Amino acid sequence: MYFWDFPRALWTRLSPPPKKILTMSISITLAFLIAYIIEFFILLLSPFKEIHPTFTLFRVKLFAVNRYFDGRKAQKLLGYNPKISLDKGINRTVEWINKEGLWKFNDESTRIKTQ
Repeated sequence: MYFWDFPRALWTRLSPPPKKILTMSISITLAFLIAYIIEFFILLLSPFKEIHPTFTLFRVKLFAVNRYFDGRKAQKLLGYNPKISLDKGINRTVEWINKEGLWKFNDESTRIKTQ
């Protein structure tokens, strides 16, 4: 399973269908260039003002790398056998989150964490 497939599965089961959302894709090269420029200006301004950007090189690197998780090696070497399927586990997690009231929505159907 790819890394981002797991949180997406949770979000889609926890969230109502999204309203029309504007999305934009940029190349990884452009993302790195923008992040380098932002960090350069932050370095220049750091003696005068403390700035905490949300678009950083670290985040670009984090999102740019593909990660894939597979339990077959654990099954082969350790004899691990999952008690329930991943899909059933996600459903149980969503049921628990809803039962505990840990995920609610505001009027615009935007996800907000309550605790």
